[in-house]
Amino acid sequence: MRRALCFCAGLVLALTMVLISIAGPATRTGLFVRALVSEVDQTAAGVTQEQLAAFGEETMRYLRSEKDIWEPQIPAEGIPHTFRDHMAEVRGWISALPWVIGAGIIIAVLCMLRGFERRAFLWGMGAFVWLVGLIVFWALIDFGSLWMVIHRLLIPNGIFSAREPVMRLFPLSLFFRYIPWVLGVLILQLALVLAACFIRRRRHKGQI
Repeated sequence: MRRALCFCAGLVLALTMVLISIAGPATRTGLFVRALVSEVDQTAAGVTQEQLAAFGEETMRYLRSEKDIWEPQIPAEGIPHTFRDHMAEVRGWISALPWVIGAGIIIAVLCMLRGFERRAFLWGMGAFVWLVGLIVFWALIDFGSLWMVIHRLLIPNGIFSAREPVMRLFPLSLFFRYIPWVLGVLILQLALVLAACFIRRRRHKGQI
């Protein structure tokens, strides 16, 4: 029973770490603005670099719930109500992330309080990391299909035609720029957890 709980603790903690890796970069205004300026075709979208920067700041303030209404000034053709509904849905997910992350940490700690089995814990983390690796491999092979599946499962109102003017502001390449950041934060967290396990093991051996 104790090993099963530690396996679940590792699994839940790994999931929590992935959510932390996503939540951090996804709500950084500077990162979003730089991605917009770098990846959006300003001529096709009919915008200037200054407008893109203002759009990025407005969008991040809304998604972080710093304001109640999303009021972007671009594109000139206007943003359909369906896309505004989609952004509200995304904001809902982002608002829920701190609660989900907190719950994940609490569950992992409670499982480990019943007794820590390092090997079972690492197997639990490894199982989830293996799953993440498969998803990353899928993204490298066909990011478009993965993006579509994620939207169908989690944000069903977020599927729009590439011909929509507003989609010129959200090319797939924009989201590619987040991958190194997400992986970097995740790897850092994994390194810290593994280091903690190693230190605990050394101390345990020293007490024997």
